[in-house]
Amino acid sequence: MRYPMLPSTQSGITLLRVCRSCRCEPVFVMDLVRAGVLEPQGQRPIRWRFTPPQQRRAEMATYLSRRYDLNTEALTFMMKLMDMNQALRERLAAVSGYPGDAYSGRTRYM
Repeated sequence: MRYPMLPSTQSGITLLRVCRSCRCEPVFVMDLVRAGVLEPQGQRPIRWRFTPPQQRRAEMATYLSRRYDLNTEALTFMMKLMDMNQALRERLAAVSGYPGDAYSGRTRYM
């Protein structure tokens, strides 16, 4: 399905542009918004604007949904787990001193 070009420079990325980058139907993105996976600015889908990180998140959700044949509930759960994993990695990196410590488990030498 081809989507019309809409400008995304106003204050974010439009729903149709997100759909184009994800190669998905608008209904799929609307389901992600309803589930809380994405949080666009704007009241109605035609006015929704997404940030670049949200667009990457939508692309990841689309990939996972297709790759593992996940329904919306399972996809939401998986995305929340990934968020928690990332938050824990960031906390570990902050405590250990630099990002290399967080993943390698090695002691930092002076």
